Amino acid sequence: NVSFLTVGNGGTVDAELLTKLTSVHTTLNGGDSPGNLATSQWTEFDDANLTINGMHPDLSGLTTVSNVYFTLQKGQDSDPAPSVYLQNLTNADGSSFRVLDGAQLSLPNLTSYSAGTIGYANTFRAEGAGSTIDFSNLTSFTGKTGSHRFRVDALAGGVIDLSGIDKIDEGYSLFDANGAGSLIDLSALT
Repeated sequence: NVSFLTVGNGGTVDAELLTKLTSVHTTLNGGDSPGNLATSQWTEFDDANLTINGMHPDLSGLTTVSNVYFTLQKGQDSDPAPSVYLQNLTNADGSSFRVLDGAQLSLPNLTSYSAGTIGYANTFRAEGAGSTIDFSNLTSFTGKTGSHRFRVDALAGGVIDLSGIDKIDEGYSLFDANGAGSLIDLSALT
């Protein structure tokens, strides 16, 4: 069973007691008239897509995202590039993180990550000038152990900070920095 939750164009979803979302594909739209949905009380998000378009939602309560495809981007050209700080997130195993259009994502308390074995390709992807993903405190990294590869892509000026990783524990991983200003920081890798 899969559900969909979309908020935008000045609409409101009143769900202030919602703390755990499982198989709920969620889209938060900004723009000239952003949607309203309380998100600070969310603690766990599992087995779904979370797309944030041109908004700066408060996701400070999130501690776990498991098998989530997380996308952070401008919704419209006039939208500001969103910035999300997931300061309490400590488990993101099996999840993908994609930032586009100058968006910025910081995960300061995530210290370990495992791509898992689920049959899709996981990705850390920063695409476009100013797009950054800060995984600088990540020290333990396990690539894909199933039939797919784990991809880390910094494209068209995107930056991914993996400067705390000194080894890749196991699994299949592909790292690709492509385009002027694109950077994957693996400076501690030995």
